[in-house]
Amino acid sequence: MCIRDSYLITLFLVFFTLPLAADIMIKDAFAVTSTPKAKSGAIFMIIHNHSKNNDRLLSAKTNISKMTQLHSSEMDGDVMKMVHVKEGFEIPSHGHLALEHGGRHIMLMGLLETLEKDSHFQLTLVFEKTGEIDVHVVYKGSSKNIEKMDHSHDH
Repeated sequence: MCIRDSYLITLFLVFFTLPLAADIMIKDAFAVTSTPKAKSGAIFMIIHNHSKNNDRLLSAKTNISKMTQLHSSEMDGDVMKMVHVKEGFEIPSHGHLALEHGGRHIMLMGLLETLEKDSHFQLTLVFEKTGEIDVHVVYKGSSKNIEKMDHSHDH
């Protein structure tokens, strides 16, 4: 295979895979911890699916923690529990998924460093159909000092 053929194949693959990632859009990705030196934290965001097909967020990964899991907060009597959601979260066609306080979120467990307020880190989201999307997440600090963010869905 000559260099020109390799170049054309690469162009073809890039051209036909870009629309998939553009169908999924991430808005307002941020992380919080319970205290400034906590060893765990949570990530919140809005994931918009502009495609004609449902998709599913299967997992997330980052190099700032030992483990990252998809969680849902659920009431068990008078106690709020976080449950690992192994099957992931569905994102409906032409809809959105809100990862927010008191609901579904991405849990960071075993933080490897103390995060600095307003610092950024990379998170990779893994989707069933779209594949991997890299997201820049801003650390907003301790959740005790943060007002609940407005996740209005104006388009």
